[in-house]
Amino acid sequence: MNPQRSGVLALLAAFALGIVTGAALLHLWQAERGFPGGPPPPRDPPIAHLERELHLTPEQSSRIRAVLEEGRTSFHDQAEAVRGRIREVLTPEQRTRFDAMRPPPPRPPGD
Repeated sequence: MNPQRSGVLALLAAFALGIVTGAALLHLWQAERGFPGGPPPPRDPPIAHLERELHLTPEQSSRIRAVLEEGRTSFHDQAEAVRGRIREVLTPEQRTRFDAMRPPPPRPPGD
């Protein structure tokens, strides 16, 4: 077998070994975190988790939903205040780019 062909085969073998090793390490990493078959399952919304774990009455559930909504609104207001303070430090060009980086709107509670 010529040396050039041997080099190509060695390179292909190293590449294949890297793929197998990477897949094995990924599998071990996922297994440690409790989701061996792929990404973790979607989490329940906070209210659904509380309803299930605490056996809330409909009245309790309604009142807790209101508390969560109030907290979300308060958090949103605080985030907007921080964004405003950041914008004060930026140049007009930076403000335009910063505004384009705006995160997506928050999800409503229970989603």
